Order: sequence, then structure tokens, then C-alpha cells
Amino acid sequence: MKRLLQAALIAVLGIHTFPGVSQDIPTNRNPKYNSSINPKYNSSINPTYNSSINPKYNSSINPKYNSSINPKLSQVSGLYLFNGDGESVGMFVRADSSVLNWYSSGLELRGMAASNEDGGFNLFDDDGEWQGYLLKNDSGGYNMFDIEGEWKGFTT
Repeated sequence: MKRLLQAALIAVLGIHTFPGVSQDIPTNRNPKYNSSINPKYNSSINPTYNSSINPKYNSSINPKYNSSINPKLSQVSGLYLFNGDGESVGMFVRADSSVLNWYSSGLELRGMAASNEDGGFNLFDDDGEWQGYLLKNDSGGYNMFDIEGEWKGFTT
């Protein structure tokens, strides 16, 4: 029902805001201003330096080796990702308590999200490059931001 309402708001009114999905970033949750949640400054939350959260080195969080977290091979639940226009653009599947695997709408692996150890996740592409972050929203999902803090979408 929530998705239908969101789609109706966009189609009829051209409204691109969604209930419970604020596009504002509190300073303490913004990696630009808080180095403890910024993977450029905190190696424990950066898969380039922490192999336990890197699917290339930890087979239990790698969907190529663990079929139970691979939506192409198993029935999995996850967080559905929508862009700013409310269009479905992918999903996140929990690989373990610190990692979400990031898939396109075609279920191709795009990268992963590593816990920032403060209630959010940092997004990395397949090459391990930091792309942005996820912050909890009031709808029980996450808002997605790029590195510059520009709102890119949300999960449900």
C-alpha cells in the first residue's frame, strides 16, 4: 500500500517526497563531518582494510560461494531500494550482522554495504570504492546518500 501511495503522489502530483523519508542528514550522522563513520578515516569499517567485511576475502558473505544470500539462487528477503522518483532500482540482502550485499533490479551484484558501527552503512561498489551511505529513516528503512550527501533514494 505504501508503494502504491508513493507512486500515486509522483504520477498525479509530481511529489518526490515520501512519508517518513527525510532527506536531511544530521551532522553527527554525516561521514563528511564525523570521521568515526567515514571509511576514509576509519579502517575498521572499510572493506579494503578489513577482510572480515570484504566479500572478496570472506566467503560467508560472498554470494558466489554462499547461495543462501544470493537472490538468483535462493529465496531471500531484503530491503528494496527505490530511487528519488520512487522507482525500484535494486535491493539489499543481509549477508551477516555487519554486511548487506547490494543488487541491481536485475539481481546483479553491484557491491556491498558495511556497517558504520553507528546505525548506518557505507556503500562500496564491486571494486571497493566508497560510493555513499545509508542512514535509518522514520519508515523503518534507510535513506541512501552519495558521498557528497545528495539524497539518492530509500529502502523499504
